[in-house]
Amino acid sequence: MPIYEYACPDCNARFETYARTFTEQPACPDCGGAHAARQLSTFAVSSTGGRTAGTPSYGGCGEGPPCSAAQCGRLAN
Repeated sequence: MPIYEYACPDCNARFETYARTFTEQPACPDCGGAHAARQLSTFAVSSTGGRTAGTPSYGGCGEGPPCSAAQCGRLAN
């Protein structure tokens, strides 16, 4: 089941919930209102992609995006 994000216009709460169908209309968990509107959200996937634990996924030295030896004193992976 996908997780959808909603915003309640009655109490301004934002929440996420599982939905069985795209048209399912959940009640707000804060106020119980039935007018929550689905929000646009980003899609994210987490995967090691064959890397070992502790290996930066971006190929850098652990301090940010890929770098060169001149930038941080270490060699990029």
